[in-house]
Amino acid sequence: MTYSSIFVKFYDSIMGDRAVVAKKIESLILENFPKAKTILDLGCGTGSVLLFFNQRGFKLHGIDISKEMIVEARKKVPNAILSIEDMRHFKLDRNFDVILCLFDSMNHLLSRKDWEMVFNASFDHLNKNGIFIFDINTQHALSILAESSPVSRKFGDNIFTIQVSEQSSGIYDWNITISEKQKNGLYIDHKDLVQETSFSLSTVMELLEKKFSKVKLIDQSGGGASEQSKRVFFICSK
Repeated sequence: MTYSSIFVKFYDSIMGDRAVVAKKIESLILENFPKAKTILDLGCGTGSVLLFFNQRGFKLHGIDISKEMIVEARKKVPNAILSIEDMRHFKLDRNFDVILCLFDSMNHLLSRKDWEMVFNASFDHLNKNGIFIFDINTQHALSILAESSPVSRKFGDNIFTIQVSEQSSGIYDWNITISEKQKNGLYIDHKDLVQETSFSLSTVMELLEKKFSKVKLIDQSGGGASEQSKRVFFICSK
């Protein structure tokens, strides 16, 4: 899944500070692999998570399918190794202690087979005892978003609006509008469409347990995860 150039331009302003999530991930790394020194970030976007871990002294590699995202990430984290790759079938010449895939990047892959490909490629690129950490919007979360009214908020002088609607076969359209304020005070609307899907936690676990020796789940608050959770983090040990 790739974003339009206008969305990439405003991506960091729209998404806001990633430090809260990055600190959560840091605590999970310290808990599950305290000696970790290398990180691969799948779907790294503009490199905000990489920047956080760069400040912690990790050796970093990030991949993203979007050339525009990688260009921005190189400005932010110039000492990270960055490459344009599809996270479903990436092949790198090194393995890592930790692999991350955050901010519902998995949800943008629309088939069970796609998810399994990411899981397999991640397993193959982990060092012994390495961990793969990713998060998802659950089926419950997506259904709530589809039932909700459009959400709008300002960022700077501009306005970001998103409306989620359910399509067939559990695919959800995220209709995005960025209203960019011009010098004359008028707004120009930029439209974008991204899609997400999700699977039951039991289905995801079934795929992961084909490869990983141990899988832990927590919800967005750090407690036990269930189908009624909105966001679930998976911590998978090789």
